[in-house]
Formats: sequence, structure tokens, C-alpha cells
Amino acid sequence: MPSEKAKYLKNRPSPPYDYKDVKSEMKNFSSEKIEELLLNFSSRNTPLWRTLIIMTATSRFEKDRDISVLQAALLYALNLEDHISYDRAGAYRFIVYPVIEFFKENNRSKVVMALLEEILPVLENASYCLQDEGSWYEAHEELSELYRESVKE
Repeated sequence: MPSEKAKYLKNRPSPPYDYKDVKSEMKNFSSEKIEELLLNFSSRNTPLWRTLIIMTATSRFEKDRDISVLQAALLYALNLEDHISYDRAGAYRFIVYPVIEFFKENNRSKVVMALLEEILPVLENASYCLQDEGSWYEAHEELSELYRESVKE
């Protein structure tokens, strides 16, 4: 016999658009509205907030070359103090994408590679906090290889 909850779940309306439809229309949204949405939701969404912190820090680093602010942002965003459950771990993969991209683009800088050496243990420890989410482990492996190659040169 179906549960009372199942009866109501089956009667819920479906969204009229899927992911691709919304993505294709985003170019028509004003940048102010998108900024407002991101900032409003980021206060309640830790992975989004940490990703925005990384993206802000890497963007500003390109302008002012302040390694201490970049270091603080990376240590904040990559430091996961507690275990992240399986159902939440997937969202955390977006945090490491801009990190990988930044270090790949700046792999010739000795200062940036010294920072990479410092954050590799933090990234490794954080990867253990994410249950069944391999992206941080893979990011650690990829960035470790990038660091090893930079040391050879």
C-alpha cells in the first residue's frame, strides 16, 4: 500500500524547463540580477561561498599580486574542519576547479608554486572529509604533479 506522502509526491508539478533551457536563457538575464542571486544564496550555501571567495582572490591576485590575501582565501576555502556527508559532498567539487585552473595558469611563478606547496597538505586533509567525492583527491594528485614538475625546472 502506498504511503500518504507518495500520493502527494506524485501530484507535484514538474518544472517547465530543464537545465539546458535555463542555461541558454541566462545570457538574457541582467548581470545585476545574477550577482544578486549569487550573493543572496551564497550566504546559505557554503560550497558556493567558498567558490566565490577563491574566484575573487584569484581575480584580485591577477591585478595586485598580493600573495597573502590569496593564501588566506585558499586556506579558508580548502580547510574543511569536519566530515561532509555524501549527499552534500558533490557540491564541494566546484571549489577546487578554479584552484586547479589558477595554478595551471601560474605554474611559472615561484611565489605561486611556493603557495601551492603550502596548500597541498590542506587539500589532501580536506579530501578525506568528503565522503565518496573523488574530485578533491584528484585535484590533489593533479596539483601535486604540477608542483613536482615545477620543482624539476
